[in-house]
Amino acid sequence: MKKIEKNLPFIIIMSFFVIACAVITALTINSEPQYVRFVPAEQNTENSHTVDIVPININTATLEELQTLAGIGEVRAQNIIAYREEHGGFLYIEELTQVSGIGSALFESIKNFITVQ
Repeated sequence: MKKIEKNLPFIIIMSFFVIACAVITALTINSEPQYVRFVPAEQNTENSHTVDIVPININTATLEELQTLAGIGEVRAQNIIAYREEHGGFLYIEELTQVSGIGSALFESIKNFITVQ
């Protein structure tokens, strides 16, 4: 009996701690689980603030249109036009890497913004 009396303050404190944890848990957990639904951008029509990017056709683009591409200045735009005139246009976008001044790194950065329709 003396052992219980000696540990009584500890038992009381631990009991309060366990009860407090149970109350906090009960107050913070909802009865229904919360789910997050992922909706791809092209399907999200609610409050959609997406901008449709129209790819630039490198077979018909003007000098000014080509210069709107990141990394394409006047000289590279002129090289693209010269290449397409000399070769009769581009058959596929990867052919752009054959143009002087356009390497694979630059092509990778603009490939999603160009087309050869």
